[in-house]
Amino acid sequence: MPNDPELDYPPYDDLGSVLRVYRTARGWTQRELGRQINFSGAYVGFVERGKRPPGKDFVARCEKALWLDGELMKFWKRPVRKKP
Repeated sequence: MPNDPELDYPPYDDLGSVLRVYRTARGWTQRELGRQINFSGAYVGFVERGKRPPGKDFVARCEKALWLDGELMKFWKRPVRKKP
């Protein structure tokens, strides 16, 4: 998801940390998770380090691949329009 300069993106450090815990518990590399969800391993790494804001679709795909039930989605926050 490209960064829109009109939007403020909330911090995603917690989501990334939780994603890493579940991914490594499964024994997967970032590349393997990326293959499972049709994203690059590099993008997974950026999200885990809080360097890229993940889209809701990315989080939903991670949840499905990792057999989770809302554990990641509760950390996802919608970007909000910047105030003028």
